[in-house]
Amino acid sequence: MISAFIQYLVSEKRLSQHTARAYETDLKQCVSFLHVLAPDSQLEKANHRTLRVWVLTLAQQGLSNRSINRKIASLKAFYKFLCVKAYVAQNPTLQLSTLRLKSDLPVFLKEQELLDLLDNHLFEDTFEGWRNKLVLELLYGTGIRLAELLALHDEAVDLYDSTIRVLGKGKKERTIPFPKSLRQVIERYRDCRATKTSNHSGLLLVTTAGKPCYPMLIYRLVNKYLRAYTHADRYSPHVLRHKFSFQQPSNNEAGRVWQKQGMEAVDDSRPTLFRGATVREFHERRRASARFGRATESPSAARRGKPTSRR
Repeated sequence: MISAFIQYLVSEKRLSQHTARAYETDLKQCVSFLHVLAPDSQLEKANHRTLRVWVLTLAQQGLSNRSINRKIASLKAFYKFLCVKAYVAQNPTLQLSTLRLKSDLPVFLKEQELLDLLDNHLFEDTFEGWRNKLVLELLYGTGIRLAELLALHDEAVDLYDSTIRVLGKGKKERTIPFPKSLRQVIERYRDCRATKTSNHSGLLLVTTAGKPCYPMLIYRLVNKYLRAYTHADRYSPHVLRHKFSFQQPSNNEAGRVWQKQGMEAVDDSRPTLFRGATVREFHERRRASARFGRATESPSAARRGKPTSRR
Protein backbone atom coordinates (compact mmCIF):
# COMPACT_ATOMS: atom_id res chain seq x y z
CA MET A 1 0.00 0.00 0.00
CA ILE A 2 2.93 2.32 0.65
CA SER A 3 4.14 1.90 -2.92
CA ALA A 4 0.69 2.88 -4.23
CA PHE A 5 0.76 5.97 -2.02
CA ILE A 6 4.21 6.99 -3.28
CA GLN A 7 3.08 6.53 -6.87
CA TYR A 8 0.08 8.74 -6.10
CA LEU A 9 2.35 11.47 -4.71
CA VAL A 10 4.58 11.45 -7.78
CA SER A 11 2.00 11.05 -10.55
CA GLU A 12 -1.03 12.91 -9.19
CA LYS A 13 0.32 15.29 -6.57
CA ARG A 14 3.41 15.92 -8.68
CA LEU A 15 5.79 15.93 -5.75
CA SER A 16 9.50 15.65 -6.39
CA GLN A 17 11.30 12.32 -6.09
CA HIS A 18 13.20 13.69 -3.11
CA THR A 19 9.99 14.53 -1.24
CA ALA A 20 8.41 11.20 -2.16
CA ARG A 21 11.45 9.33 -0.80
CA ALA A 22 11.15 11.27 2.46
CA TYR A 23 7.51 10.17 2.81
CA GLU A 24 8.46 6.58 2.02
CA THR A 25 11.29 6.57 4.56
CA ASP A 26 9.03 7.89 7.32
CA LEU A 27 6.34 5.31 6.63
CA LYS A 28 8.79 2.41 6.48
CA GLN A 29 10.25 3.48 9.81
CA CYS A 30 6.78 3.33 11.31
CA VAL A 31 6.23 -0.12 9.79
CA SER A 32 9.51 -1.33 11.33
CA PHE A 33 8.35 -0.10 14.74
CA LEU A 34 5.01 -1.88 14.37
CA HIS A 35 6.78 -5.13 13.46
CA VAL A 36 8.74 -4.90 16.70
CA LEU A 37 5.46 -4.75 18.63
CA ALA A 38 3.80 -7.46 16.54
CA PRO A 39 5.50 -9.18 13.56
CA ASP A 40 2.24 -9.56 11.63
CA SER A 41 0.98 -5.99 12.17
CA GLN A 42 0.10 -3.75 9.21
CA LEU A 43 0.30 0.00 8.99
CA GLU A 44 -3.17 0.19 7.45
CA LYS A 45 -4.69 -1.39 10.57
CA ALA A 46 -2.83 0.64 13.20
CA ASN A 47 -4.83 2.70 15.72
CA HIS A 48 -4.08 6.13 17.10
CA ARG A 49 -2.72 4.74 20.39
CA THR A 50 -0.08 2.69 18.59
CA LEU A 51 0.89 5.64 16.42
CA ARG A 52 1.14 7.86 19.50
CA VAL A 53 3.49 5.33 21.12
CA TRP A 54 5.70 5.56 18.04
CA VAL A 55 5.77 9.35 18.30
CA LEU A 56 6.75 9.13 21.98
CA THR A 57 9.48 6.65 21.07
CA LEU A 58 10.90 9.06 18.51
CA ALA A 59 10.98 11.81 21.14
CA GLN A 60 12.80 9.52 23.57
CA GLN A 61 15.36 8.77 20.86
CA GLY A 62 16.25 12.47 20.77
CA LEU A 63 14.64 13.51 17.48
CA SER A 64 13.76 17.17 17.24
CA ASN A 65 10.13 18.27 17.28
CA ARG A 66 10.49 19.43 13.69
CA SER A 67 11.62 15.98 12.53
CA ILE A 68 8.84 14.28 14.48
CA ASN A 69 6.24 16.63 13.00
CA ARG A 70 7.44 15.72 9.52
CA LYS A 71 6.88 12.04 10.28
CA ILE A 72 3.43 12.83 11.68
CA ALA A 73 2.67 14.75 8.47
CA SER A 74 3.70 11.68 6.46
CA LEU A 75 1.31 9.52 8.46
CA LYS A 76 -1.54 12.00 8.08
CA ALA A 77 -1.03 12.18 4.31
CA PHE A 78 -0.88 8.38 4.06
CA TYR A 79 -4.11 7.78 6.00
CA LYS A 80 -5.88 10.57 4.16
CA PHE A 81 -4.96 8.76 0.93
CA LEU A 82 -6.34 5.49 2.35
CA CYS A 83 -9.60 7.18 3.34
CA VAL A 84 -10.04 8.83 -0.07
CA LYS A 85 -9.43 5.50 -1.81
CA ALA A 86 -11.81 3.78 0.68
CA TYR A 87 -9.12 1.38 1.91
CA VAL A 88 -9.90 2.26 5.54
CA ALA A 89 -13.08 3.51 7.21
CA GLN A 90 -11.48 5.72 9.89
CA ASN A 91 -8.44 7.96 10.02
CA PRO A 92 -6.44 7.27 13.22
CA THR A 93 -4.22 10.32 12.72
CA LEU A 94 -7.11 12.72 13.38
CA GLN A 95 -6.33 12.25 17.08
CA LEU A 96 -2.60 12.67 16.54
CA SER A 97 -1.38 16.19 17.36
CA THR A 98 1.81 17.81 16.15
CA LEU A 99 4.42 19.07 18.59
CA ARG A 100 5.12 22.70 19.38
CA LEU A 101 8.09 24.24 17.58
CA LYS A 102 10.49 26.89 18.75
CA SER A 103 10.39 30.16 16.83
CA ASP A 104 13.91 30.14 15.40
CA LEU A 105 15.21 33.10 13.45
CA PRO A 106 16.47 32.29 9.94
CA VAL A 107 20.23 31.99 9.55
CA PHE A 108 21.76 34.76 7.47
CA LEU A 109 25.34 35.10 6.33
CA LYS A 110 27.21 38.37 6.19
CA GLU A 111 27.41 39.57 2.62
CA GLN A 112 30.99 40.81 2.88
CA GLU A 113 32.15 37.39 4.06
CA LEU A 114 30.44 35.71 1.11
CA LEU A 115 31.89 38.18 -1.36
CA ASP A 116 35.35 37.63 0.11
CA LEU A 117 34.90 33.91 -0.46
CA LEU A 118 33.72 34.28 -4.06
CA ASP A 119 36.09 37.08 -5.07
CA ASN A 120 39.26 36.43 -3.08
CA HIS A 121 39.46 32.69 -2.41
CA LEU A 122 42.00 30.98 -4.66
CA PHE A 123 40.14 27.97 -6.02
CA GLU A 124 42.42 25.37 -7.56
CA ASP A 125 42.76 25.50 -11.34
CA THR A 126 41.42 21.95 -11.62
CA PHE A 127 38.14 20.30 -12.47
CA GLU A 128 37.13 20.08 -8.81
CA GLY A 129 38.21 23.65 -8.07
CA TRP A 130 36.14 25.15 -10.88
CA ARG A 131 33.19 22.89 -10.10
CA ASN A 132 33.19 23.94 -6.45
CA LYS A 133 33.37 27.62 -7.41
CA LEU A 134 30.53 27.14 -9.88
CA VAL A 135 28.34 25.47 -7.22
CA LEU A 136 28.82 28.37 -4.79
CA GLU A 137 28.29 31.01 -7.48
CA LEU A 138 25.09 29.37 -8.73
CA LEU A 139 23.58 28.92 -5.27
CA TYR A 140 24.36 32.48 -4.21
CA GLY A 141 23.90 34.21 -7.56
CA THR A 142 20.57 32.62 -8.53
CA GLY A 143 18.97 31.33 -5.30
CA ILE A 144 18.09 27.97 -6.82
CA ARG A 145 17.28 24.95 -4.66
CA LEU A 146 19.66 22.04 -4.18
CA ALA A 147 17.46 19.67 -6.20
CA GLU A 148 17.25 22.22 -9.02
CA LEU A 149 21.03 22.60 -9.00
CA LEU A 150 21.63 18.85 -9.25
CA ALA A 151 19.12 18.49 -12.11
CA LEU A 152 20.55 21.38 -14.14
CA HIS A 153 21.46 20.37 -17.70
CA ASP A 154 23.97 21.96 -20.05
CA GLU A 155 21.26 22.90 -22.51
CA ALA A 156 19.44 24.86 -19.80
CA VAL A 157 22.35 27.30 -19.46
CA ASP A 158 22.18 30.25 -21.87
CA LEU A 159 25.57 31.97 -21.81
CA TYR A 160 24.56 34.57 -24.38
CA ASP A 161 21.61 35.87 -22.37
CA SER A 162 23.11 34.96 -18.96
CA THR A 163 20.13 32.88 -17.83
CA ILE A 164 19.41 29.35 -16.66
CA ARG A 165 16.18 27.36 -16.94
CA VAL A 166 15.32 25.24 -13.92
CA LEU A 167 12.50 22.82 -13.24
CA GLY A 168 11.22 23.54 -9.74
CA LYS A 169 8.46 22.29 -7.49
CA GLY A 170 5.31 21.17 -9.24
CA LYS A 171 7.30 20.68 -12.46
CA LYS A 172 7.20 24.44 -13.04
CA GLU A 173 9.95 25.86 -15.22
CA ARG A 174 11.58 29.19 -14.36
CA THR A 175 14.15 31.30 -16.18
CA ILE A 176 16.65 32.92 -13.83
CA PRO A 177 19.33 35.53 -14.67
CA PHE A 178 22.86 35.19 -13.33
CA PRO A 179 25.80 37.62 -13.04
CA LYS A 180 27.97 38.14 -16.08
CA SER A 181 31.11 36.96 -14.27
CA LEU A 182 29.50 33.54 -13.82
CA ARG A 183 29.75 33.05 -17.58
CA GLN A 184 33.54 32.77 -17.38
CA VAL A 185 33.29 30.27 -14.52
CA ILE A 186 30.89 28.07 -16.51
CA GLU A 187 33.11 28.15 -19.61
CA ARG A 188 36.26 27.30 -17.64
CA TYR A 189 34.47 24.51 -15.77
CA ARG A 190 33.22 23.00 -19.02
CA ASP A 191 36.74 23.04 -20.45
CA CYS A 192 38.09 21.20 -17.40
CA ARG A 193 35.17 18.76 -17.47
CA ALA A 194 35.87 17.93 -21.12
CA THR A 195 39.43 16.91 -20.29
CA LYS A 196 38.27 14.95 -17.25
CA THR A 197 35.34 12.99 -18.67
CA SER A 198 33.14 12.95 -21.75
CA ASN A 199 30.34 10.85 -20.25
CA HIS A 200 28.26 13.29 -18.19
CA SER A 201 24.75 12.51 -19.50
CA GLY A 202 24.11 16.15 -20.35
CA LEU A 203 24.16 17.25 -16.70
CA LEU A 204 26.07 20.40 -15.84
CA LEU A 205 27.54 19.21 -12.53
CA VAL A 206 29.23 15.85 -12.29
CA THR A 207 31.75 14.07 -10.08
CA THR A 208 35.34 13.31 -11.04
CA ALA A 209 34.10 9.93 -12.30
CA GLY A 210 31.59 11.59 -14.63
CA LYS A 211 28.58 10.57 -12.53
CA PRO A 212 25.84 12.99 -11.43
CA CYS A 213 26.61 15.00 -8.30
CA TYR A 214 24.65 13.95 -5.22
CA PRO A 215 23.22 16.02 -2.34
CA MET A 216 25.83 15.06 0.28
CA LEU A 217 28.67 16.13 -2.03
CA ILE A 218 27.15 19.60 -2.35
CA TYR A 219 26.52 19.79 1.39
CA ARG A 220 30.13 18.88 2.13
CA LEU A 221 31.71 21.40 -0.21
CA VAL A 222 29.36 24.23 0.85
CA ASN A 223 30.08 23.44 4.50
CA LYS A 224 33.82 23.40 3.82
CA TYR A 225 34.01 26.82 2.19
CA LEU A 226 31.44 28.62 4.35
CA ARG A 227 33.13 27.50 7.57
CA ALA A 228 36.41 28.97 6.38
CA TYR A 229 34.98 32.41 5.58
CA THR A 230 31.74 32.92 7.52
CA HIS A 231 30.41 32.65 11.06
CA ALA A 232 26.92 31.19 11.32
CA ASP A 233 25.01 28.55 13.24
CA ARG A 234 24.40 26.42 10.16
CA TYR A 235 26.13 25.93 6.83
CA SER A 236 24.08 24.49 4.00
CA PRO A 237 22.98 25.23 0.41
CA HIS A 238 19.65 26.46 1.74
CA VAL A 239 21.40 29.12 3.84
CA LEU A 240 22.75 30.58 0.59
CA ARG A 241 19.20 30.60 -0.76
CA HIS A 242 18.10 32.53 2.33
CA LYS A 243 20.85 35.06 1.68
CA PHE A 244 19.74 35.46 -1.93
CA SER A 245 16.07 36.02 -1.02
CA PHE A 246 17.00 38.43 1.80
CA GLN A 247 18.71 40.71 -0.71
CA GLN A 248 15.83 40.76 -3.20
CA PRO A 249 14.65 44.29 -4.05
CA SER A 250 11.08 45.05 -3.02
CA ASN A 251 10.62 48.79 -3.45
CA ASN A 252 10.55 48.96 -7.23
CA GLU A 253 8.75 47.44 -10.16
CA ALA A 254 11.60 45.08 -11.00
CA GLY A 255 11.65 43.75 -7.45
CA ARG A 256 7.91 43.12 -7.52
CA VAL A 257 8.31 41.16 -10.75
CA TRP A 258 11.05 39.07 -9.16
CA GLN A 259 8.93 38.32 -6.10
CA LYS A 260 5.92 37.45 -8.24
CA GLN A 261 8.01 34.86 -10.05
CA GLY A 262 9.05 33.23 -6.78
CA MET A 263 12.20 35.26 -6.03
CA GLU A 264 13.58 34.80 -9.53
CA ALA A 265 13.10 36.86 -12.66
CA VAL A 266 11.89 35.70 -16.04
CA ASP A 267 13.72 36.55 -19.21
CA ASP A 268 11.48 39.35 -20.49
CA SER A 269 11.11 41.07 -17.12
CA ARG A 270 14.77 41.19 -16.14
CA PRO A 271 15.75 44.76 -15.20
CA THR A 272 18.63 46.23 -17.19
CA LEU A 273 20.00 47.36 -13.83
CA PHE A 274 21.46 43.86 -13.34
CA ARG A 275 22.74 43.10 -16.84
CA GLY A 276 26.47 42.76 -17.44
CA ALA A 277 27.44 42.91 -13.75
CA THR A 278 30.02 41.04 -11.71
CA VAL A 279 28.92 39.11 -8.64
CA ARG A 280 29.77 42.03 -6.34
CA GLU A 281 28.13 44.63 -8.63
CA PHE A 282 25.11 42.36 -9.13
CA HIS A 283 24.27 42.28 -5.42
CA GLU A 284 25.32 45.87 -4.74
CA ARG A 285 22.89 47.11 -7.39
CA ARG A 286 20.09 44.93 -6.06
CA ARG A 287 20.71 46.14 -2.52
CA ALA A 288 20.86 49.79 -3.60
CA SER A 289 17.68 49.34 -5.61
CA ALA A 290 15.83 47.98 -2.57
CA ARG A 291 17.28 50.45 -0.08
CA PHE A 292 16.63 53.66 -1.96
CA GLY A 293 13.54 52.65 -3.93
CA ARG A 294 15.45 53.20 -7.15
CA ALA A 295 13.08 53.38 -10.11
CA THR A 296 13.69 51.01 -13.00
CA GLU A 297 11.78 50.74 -16.19
CA SER A 298 9.49 47.75 -16.39
CA PRO A 299 8.65 46.09 -19.73
CA SER A 300 5.04 47.33 -19.58
CA ALA A 301 6.12 50.88 -18.75
CA ALA A 302 8.68 50.81 -21.54
CA ARG A 303 5.99 49.87 -24.06
CA ARG A 304 3.84 52.76 -22.85
CA GLY A 305 6.79 55.13 -22.96
CA LYS A 306 6.45 55.97 -19.26
CA PRO A 307 9.00 55.41 -16.48
CA THR A 308 8.04 53.32 -13.50
CA SER A 309 7.03 55.55 -10.59
CA ARG A 310 8.27 55.07 -7.07
CA ARG A 311 5.96 53.75 -4.42
